[in-house]
Amino acid sequence: MSDMSDLHDYENRPKKKNPFRSKPIPKNRIEWAIKSTLSIRAAAKLLGVSYNTFKKYAIMYDLFEQNKNQAGVGVTNKGNTGWGVKIQDLFNGKHPNYPHWKLQERLVRDGY
Repeated sequence: MSDMSDLHDYENRPKKKNPFRSKPIPKNRIEWAIKSTLSIRAAAKLLGVSYNTFKKYAIMYDLFEQNKNQAGVGVTNKGNTGWGVKIQDLFNGKHPNYPHWKLQERLVRDGY
């Protein structure tokens, strides 16, 4: 399976329903989801199943322990997803009309 066809399948799946209902999740789908995401929880979300269901099958296929990301490497934790104005651009003066109150909130939230 190519990644583009997998993406197409994912985008066109029925929403809010477990596509594997009453069927076990195949090992290759779990491997693909883990490879495509940064965390086990994101992989479960990508497949459209609950975290506990994903964990059950990942443990069954011995894929859970070696793919855990307890340190959260690569996962944002401050709400800064890359969208909007970068803080360094504000310091460089690229956005002179940026509200000062918003800048103060971002400085406190991001730990400056």
